[in-house]
Amino acid sequence: LEKLVTVPIENGVGTLTLPLTEAHYPNIWLETTVIHPVEPGKALTYPYASFAMLNLPVHDPGKALTLRFEDVPRVIRPKSTLPVTLHVTNAEGTPAAAEITLALVDEGIHQILRYQNPDPVAWFQRPRRPDFRRAHYYDQVAYDFTGKAIGGGALLRKRLGEDDSTVDDNWIKPLALWSGVVECDATGVATIDMAIPEFAGKVRLVAVATTGSEAGTAAASVTIRRPVVLQTSLPRFVAPGDTFQATALLQNKLDRPVKTTLRVESTAPIASEAFEQSWEIPGGDEVVVPVSLTAGEYTGSGKIRWSLATTDSAGKAIDNFETETALKVQSPSIYQSRSELVVIPAGEQREFLNREFKENSLLETTLRVSPNSLARLRKALDYVVGYPHGCVEQTTSRCLPLFLLGQAASKTGSDWDAAYFQQFIQAGIDRLLSMQTRNGGLGYWPGARHSNAYGSIYAAHFLTLAKQDPAFNVPDKAHGRLMEYLKSNIHLNPGNGYRSHYTYAYACYVRALNKDAQVMEDITSLDTLKVSTTARQWLAMATLTFTGAPDEMTAYLLKHPSTPNDVKEQSNTLNSLVRNDAITLMMQMALGLDSSIVQPQAEKLVRYLETHRYSTQEAAFVITALAEYLKKNVGDVKQARVTIATPGGLQERTGDFQFETSHKGPGSRYTVANAGPTPLYVHFTQAGILLNPDVDAKSNGIKISRRFENESGPVESSQLQHGKNYLVALTITCSEDFENIVLVDLLPGGLDIENPRLDGDALAPWKKSDGIQPSFLDVRDDRLIAAFDKLKRGTHRYYYAVRTVTAGTFRHPSASAECMYALEFNGRTAEGEVTIMK
Repeated sequence: LEKLVTVPIENGVGTLTLPLTEAHYPNIWLETTVIHPVEPGKALTYPYASFAMLNLPVHDPGKALTLRFEDVPRVIRPKSTLPVTLHVTNAEGTPAAAEITLALVDEGIHQILRYQNPDPVAWFQRPRRPDFRRAHYYDQVAYDFTGKAIGGGALLRKRLGEDDSTVDDNWIKPLALWSGVVECDATGVATIDMAIPEFAGKVRLVAVATTGSEAGTAAASVTIRRPVVLQTSLPRFVAPGDTFQATALLQNKLDRPVKTTLRVESTAPIASEAFEQSWEIPGGDEVVVPVSLTAGEYTGSGKIRWSLATTDSAGKAIDNFETETALKVQSPSIYQSRSELVVIPAGEQREFLNREFKENSLLETTLRVSPNSLARLRKALDYVVGYPHGCVEQTTSRCLPLFLLGQAASKTGSDWDAAYFQQFIQAGIDRLLSMQTRNGGLGYWPGARHSNAYGSIYAAHFLTLAKQDPAFNVPDKAHGRLMEYLKSNIHLNPGNGYRSHYTYAYACYVRALNKDAQVMEDITSLDTLKVSTTARQWLAMATLTFTGAPDEMTAYLLKHPSTPNDVKEQSNTLNSLVRNDAITLMMQMALGLDSSIVQPQAEKLVRYLETHRYSTQEAAFVITALAEYLKKNVGDVKQARVTIATPGGLQERTGDFQFETSHKGPGSRYTVANAGPTPLYVHFTQAGILLNPDVDAKSNGIKISRRFENESGPVESSQLQHGKNYLVALTITCSEDFENIVLVDLLPGGLDIENPRLDGDALAPWKKSDGIQPSFLDVRDDRLIAAFDKLKRGTHRYYYAVRTVTAGTFRHPSASAECMYALEFNGRTAEGEVTIMK
């Protein structure tokens, strides 16, 4: 509605009477322009006109519904049904046929999120801004109608340690139930049954009702608990052989004494003696019960079953229930795996048996046999896919080779069905784009504020290929920003030599994949420069991408010579000899060169995978280069024939087969006889407890040591007090300058890390000022991972705080550090043992 009214001014006052209707709800804007008189012959000392606006809220009580809970109990038991009856009336007190939704949510969740109950009437009654923007040019008056940015962030503040809410984060079992939409009957009444699971705590009931033009809300609180509340405390994980004390807290919530009987049982691999004990607990009192448990010799998830029976003083049953808690038994470092890839020529046979592991129930062996040469990539593919860290390079190295293999990945012997393959690749795409920074490039680690040039180019290579596949979702906007980053931020820097030339050339190739026509002109910038062989190969492949003419690509390479660059880099472009060989094979395949040239290069790369250690970058490029070659040079697999002796009997296969068998326990012996004319590729994996485990400290260019400190200084033994905080002090000594170092400290059971993101003062009691800060930090239940861009030659110290949460004796695995792109440089501490005493 818009109306223009002229109002006379008498004695400096103008009065307007405006009849309000429903159409004016929830507010109206009044604009006033006052034209001042102009008197002839007098100077004008004030504005010719004045302008003002006023927001006038218009309330309509008829929009509000009254929503009322009927007889909500103060306390209910878990594993019961809570009937919630709601009455709805309109502003006149008449029952309303409304629609209702009811939420029942743990009060702890509300505390963390600082949740405020909804007020739909206030929301619909909030002031609306005018549909026009108006300012009076006489006064040059301007009004800002831009709304405030959406705020919030309470959960983020909580994570950053800016909230003083205290919530037990050890064993949180939150509860959140929602009714869906429920319609009231003709009398304005609705009854909703909420099925309450096993839970102890306070919950909030929040109901919202609407008729379409009216709305209302109501809230109530209910405590869910049993007469005797059982709270259990366990470590987050344990290792085989750990002995520890779980704790059960029994709280009598009644005002009279009760007798309780607690029984505890466990399932493998958690072992416990039969436990049954009774207590007389006075009203309002509690009992703390320690329960001794042991982790068995093998890994897995065990369960502890708690049974609690409660009677009154006369022996009459009050409550009886059972609950289970799961506990993970994790592999210590002595539980390891070994794998080898063996080629069996035509007419030969090979025996595979265990020589490194104990012959016990933990031993597990797997044998995979295939005549398909793609199986030679299995070990390297497993390595990049299973690498435990996730920077931009490592994420790309997981996805790019797998994407190029496509469904042929299953031919490597990996279990890649179509659905999982697509989910894995899409998850990689999403993770990479989550690292995008303000300028469009990608940070090296999640949360990085600055882009990494090489990582952005490498990821853009994969993302550009994936974007061309309709099976995957690469958002146009994010991809466009990344490509603009490559175009605008990757420059030639003559002072940086080969590195600058390589990144520029690689960026040109990726831009060519994206059909950027400017690339052909940009390539000429390197025509007269001395560049590395691989940089020139990227430029040649970029040229081929546009021209589609191998002859022109060959002519380009002949006209513009290059120089090999075999300097191994731990950062920047991550240059290495084997990666250069992989790029050469990619170029040879693009040119369609004769097999007499391509085959030796491909065999060289395959042998490298089978005989060397390699970084994720090297493995990914080798697989990427070999993928197309091996798909085109499978060989005559139809003539393949094999006889395999397994612990379960004799097996025979022919043709293009994929054979796999596993055996658990002693007696793992296999014989593979190649009875066909083509080679067979065998992947043999063993896992178990090593006969001679290497648990001593090691130092290969990096030395690492670890100790605990309390507020008085170093703790001389590994005996810690339960319920205390300690400092973990890690000392890292580097024999030379290193880059891209990753530090992994595995925790013993019974300790929790004091996450510095949640508690910014975690290190305050120790007043350390000499600690190094990581570029990336990942805190998990069982380990701390810290990555450092650079560590100079010499000694460095890193600190973090832990707290002891469970009494017992726990295996303490090694802390280790390694250079991610020069794996020969690494170090670790010896394994140990930690005792946490009550």
